[in-house]
Amino acid sequence: MAKIIAFSKKHFWQIAATVFLVALFLQDRLIIKSVFWKDSFIEYQSIAIYPFYVLVVLYLLGLVIYKVKKREQFNLGPRFILVLVGLAFLVLLITGLLGIYPLISLFFLLKFVLGFFAYLVILNLKIKFSFWQVLLITLIVIEGVLGIGQMVLQRDLGLRLLVGEPVLDPSEFGVGVIEWEGHRSLRAYGNFAHPNIFGGIMATGLVLLTSFYLSAKKKLRKFQQREKDWFFFFAFLVIYLGLFFSFSRSAWLPLAIIVCIFAVGVIIYRFRHSFSPDLKNKVLKINLALLICLILSVALFSAPLSVRFNPEESQMERVIKSRGEYFKESFELSKFYWLKGTGAGNYVRGVFDKITSEDKGFLYQPVHNVPVLILIETGIIGVVLLLIWVIYWFWELFKRFKRGLKNSQFIVFAIMTLVLFILFFANLFDHYLWTSMIGFFLVWIFVGLGMKGTGDHF
Repeated sequence: MAKIIAFSKKHFWQIAATVFLVALFLQDRLIIKSVFWKDSFIEYQSIAIYPFYVLVVLYLLGLVIYKVKKREQFNLGPRFILVLVGLAFLVLLITGLLGIYPLISLFFLLKFVLGFFAYLVILNLKIKFSFWQVLLITLIVIEGVLGIGQMVLQRDLGLRLLVGEPVLDPSEFGVGVIEWEGHRSLRAYGNFAHPNIFGGIMATGLVLLTSFYLSAKKKLRKFQQREKDWFFFFAFLVIYLGLFFSFSRSAWLPLAIIVCIFAVGVIIYRFRHSFSPDLKNKVLKINLALLICLILSVALFSAPLSVRFNPEESQMERVIKSRGEYFKESFELSKFYWLKGTGAGNYVRGVFDKITSEDKGFLYQPVHNVPVLILIETGIIGVVLLLIWVIYWFWELFKRFKRGLKNSQFIVFAIMTLVLFILFFANLFDHYLWTSMIGFFLVWIFVGLGMKGTGDHF
């Protein structure tokens, strides 16, 4: 017991960070308000409490008390972010009170505040970025194992009570599958609500893993290079397979763009500078791992891949048609709500009230484009704030770039930029950054990690 206590004291902050992120990845929840239309559960009009919500509040209170007792400055982050958060709070409050269903919007506002609290927790926990990186990679690898298991067994793993895994039966309508050669093959979910969420998180995991491996020399001094390579290849294989078995086009596309940009950057850098032998070997191993995984996965799963990416297949046509209908609905709603908005969380209620109330309940989906969704729910001011935020982020990236490519702040900020790019680009064809718990809070956490070490603080 004494050793456990001593270990806990020595590694208190690391344990706190681990519990914090583990709670984020748990999808167990308590539904306190259920909404059903046409006998179908409507996720986007229901209210649920996740364990992470409670933990965020407890962590923030604990950090405030700790900082006061130690007479340490509480890090609130850059002033400009505080201004944007304050304006976004007012927009969400006003559009919510004037919107269709204020209760749903006010609950979304509460989630927004909790997201900001999570951002503050990240800024104030005394943890280096490298530890956060390793912790995120570890949790994403575990998610990858869950997804691979689901794909192999073609069902869920029975972990609903433990991690909130959804019940998955490929024979049931509404479960994400690929139909090919008379089969309905289950797509990997992990313990998330949809394969696209799982795929997006797997894609961010590849960026985090690759960036960590490239700079792992100083971070894993206790291990030999061969052991580091094996750890990397194992994690890379698991995350890649998880991403592959999600069959998520919205996750693959931004990752492919990043790979192309990285390849061009390596070529340009190679003409101007010389790689160190260690860096050259690591880049070659990364390319080798990616190439082997691509060749094997395409060779072994060519049939479902051709179905998933062939626009002439009937399922692809149905997907394109349904997405087009969502955009038509958003265009119709924009005529009513472009200024005041429906209120956050009320998009599907707007469709139900203004367009059609005859469809089956599960057909009511938010438009699969986050900027458009923000426009309908918060009005034109909400989209303007989003645009300001994107411009601000790239301005911060440019400022760090001017300080030099080897500057630690630039490296961390660049990694978080790539991660956020994957999620944001994917959500030009999806909506989980706005509508799901894990997507919404991951954005706040990645922003907090990007801002760690910034000097512009209150």
